[in-house]
Amino acid sequence: MPVEEKTCELVGVRPTATGLCTREQLSSLQVAAALAEPGPHFADPPDDAVLGPRARQLSCNQTLYWNDARDAALPLGKVGALALVHHGDAACFAPEFVDDALGGRVDSARLVALGYVLRDGLWWQADATHHFAPAAQFSQLSELVRSDGAVTRSTYVAMGSWSARCPTRSAAPPRASLTITGSSRGA
Repeated sequence: MPVEEKTCELVGVRPTATGLCTREQLSSLQVAAALAEPGPHFADPPDDAVLGPRARQLSCNQTLYWNDARDAALPLGKVGALALVHHGDAACFAPEFVDDALGGRVDSARLVALGYVLRDGLWWQADATHHFAPAAQFSQLSELVRSDGAVTRSTYVAMGSWSARCPTRSAAPPRASLTITGSSRGA
């Protein structure tokens, strides 16, 4: 069950004569240290074998789960009796990156208004909150609610079929509709 996933770039390790890095190279204490404290996503680490391994974090995604009452997300790393996803968070960029890339045209207030949250030195964005049907309907995903209020609902239909309606944000048509039909019987 996913809790946190990080992707890093690793430099400063050279392949052997076979053209491949060995297990010993990649499991060295120097590589472990570089991956334990990666640099920021916007700074290229020096690719120098003399300096040794260096890393930078490219992405970080976290998954939070519902508590047993299904009225709040549990802290990161905690799971209720049923492992039902509450929402995911994605690290998007560091404040320094925003300043460098946008030259002051976007400030913290604008990022907050766009749904970003500054946490642990990075701007994060939350994915839609997952809501689930009752146990009598097998705790199937019933709706996704985005931070801007948009909702995608799935409706339980007899024989294990589900239909999902994806309304647009405008008050007028068109509306998108998707029906997914499945069977619980084996082939």
